[in-house]
Amino acid sequence: MKPHTRIVAALFLVALLSATFLTVLAVAQGKPTPHPIAGREQCLTCHPTDKLPADHANRAESTCTACHPEAAAQPPTPPQAPTTPHPIAGREACLTCHPTSKLPADHANRAESTCTACHPEAAAQPPTPPQAPTTPHPIAGREACLTCHPTSKLPADHANRAESTCTACHPEAAAQPPVPEPTPTGPMTDQGCLACHSKPGLTYTFPGCGETVSLTVDQAALSQSVHGKAGITCTGCHTNITGYPHPKLEAQDCRAFTISRAEACATCHADITEAQHDSIHYRLLKEGNRDVPTCVECHGGHDITPPDQPRYKLSRTCGQEGCHSTILDTYAKSVHGSVIAKEEDNPYVPVCEDCHGAHQMPDPRTGEFHTASPELCATCHTDPNVVSRFGLSTDVYQDYRDGIHSKLAEKDPTIKTPVCTDCHGVHDVKGLRKSVQAASETCAHCHTAIYGEYKQGVHGAALITGNPDVPGCTYCHGAHKIPDPNTPQFRIGEPDLCASCHSDAALMAKYNLSADVYVTYTQEFHGMTVQLYKTKWPTASIYCYEAVCTDCHGIHEIRSHTDPKSSVHPDNLILACRKCHPDAPDKFATAWAGHYKITRERAPLTYYVNLFYTILIPLVIGAMAFFVLTDIGRRIVNHFKRGKAS
Repeated sequence: MKPHTRIVAALFLVALLSATFLTVLAVAQGKPTPHPIAGREQCLTCHPTDKLPADHANRAESTCTACHPEAAAQPPTPPQAPTTPHPIAGREACLTCHPTSKLPADHANRAESTCTACHPEAAAQPPTPPQAPTTPHPIAGREACLTCHPTSKLPADHANRAESTCTACHPEAAAQPPVPEPTPTGPMTDQGCLACHSKPGLTYTFPGCGETVSLTVDQAALSQSVHGKAGITCTGCHTNITGYPHPKLEAQDCRAFTISRAEACATCHADITEAQHDSIHYRLLKEGNRDVPTCVECHGGHDITPPDQPRYKLSRTCGQEGCHSTILDTYAKSVHGSVIAKEEDNPYVPVCEDCHGAHQMPDPRTGEFHTASPELCATCHTDPNVVSRFGLSTDVYQDYRDGIHSKLAEKDPTIKTPVCTDCHGVHDVKGLRKSVQAASETCAHCHTAIYGEYKQGVHGAALITGNPDVPGCTYCHGAHKIPDPNTPQFRIGEPDLCASCHSDAALMAKYNLSADVYVTYTQEFHGMTVQLYKTKWPTASIYCYEAVCTDCHGIHEIRSHTDPKSSVHPDNLILACRKCHPDAPDKFATAWAGHYKITRERAPLTYYVNLFYTILIPLVIGAMAFFVLTDIGRRIVNHFKRGKAS
């Protein structure tokens, strides 16, 4: 072996012996572990290299036990490791409540499984930490703590803690919790709201009046409501509720709270709210009347359904107790409202909303509403699709516009003339055409004096006893197209109007009256002149001064000719004649044969004179015709004879 080779081998041997010596020395200096290693082989989790001596740097975790022998099975508790103040069993997720960011610096990055290596489990009933208050309500049934107590509203050291750990520090209180002080704690969910408000028996008593109301919400009704189907949440309407406990309720009574809810409706229904500001309900509310309905009274609270399904529900909503119930009862007995009692969803009859509107309700007591009612009625009564189903005419509105009532209102809007509701009723609309007496009594509301005169006459006296054969007001004047009775056209039409009854032989025979009055009238000077006017000037404003029926018999107070008060009684007839013939002598009226055909018994002289002329005139005319015809014949014969002779 060469000398230098021996030197290298000697140096290697010395290095090997030195390493062995140092290893033995290190083993001799290694500290025993203060705890059992079994199950805790991840040494560097608790003993990171940056906290070890410098010569331990970069050593693999598997070398730790080479120098540090395992200690006894029950290691001494390090003085710096406090015991846990609560049972660990069931709460092994230590870092949920004790995040590493809040632990000492040397605990950083330690695995959760190593916590109990130094911190032994305490007694089964831990002491309550002084900072952990008791819950002010029973926890049973409300285990979803963070629904009402979100982490964003909890103390900073509670952030990110799991909900299951809440009861570790906060023990459950008595079954009947004290009323919490209202301090909002965060946003709510429908699930959180219904956790309390779906329970029966939940109530609230208003301090101002002592009225107790239910706070229980019917989940089924809520889910089937228009809001529920649209996905609107509880806080969508109850915008001031952000958590539990809730803010203090400012309303002192139930009515004040209900009125305040209309503001919540306005957040979504701004256009409807704006329209409502012009309604009679809103104006009365602003004047201090708290009994007027708001959104809730008409639409409901949590059980809001489409207001027109079925359609008759609209009227029932208006007629609910405390609102217009009396009017609804009246309306239900009318031709329009009969569908309410039958619960028929008839789209062809009006409900409250059709006439009064839904939100922008005008005051029906104003003159503007009264004047506009014909146009309102016309929306249905001019629609053929509607009125044809009930056998009604579509002409009533135009007839009304052509009548005297409408014409007077057009000339002077300050004149209160009757409109549809004055004659037919407002809510108790009936078919007046079936009762002449009812129609006449309706006219009497305005024409009281005239109706009084009418009842004194033969027509009116018979009508009020129920006689259906006598004419009432609408028979002579019409129902809708009422002409002006002061016009020349109405005057010259009177004989034909009276004749519609007095030329009916069957009707006149029933009352032992002559059916010849119209014929005899038209055969005399007065009637012939009137017929001439009617034929030649049917529409001209030329007044006919010849006597018509009403000039002699009266207009409304028509009496029998046997009644001493009658203007055509034999003792009074001359006075009637002198209206036109002021110089007529006392015997003037006796020259008139009356409305009777000339007979031998009634007027023999006139009868025979009439008979003489009846015979004479045809004979004279016949003789003249015979003479003319024979003369013509003779001339023709002579003409032919002269022709043959030539």
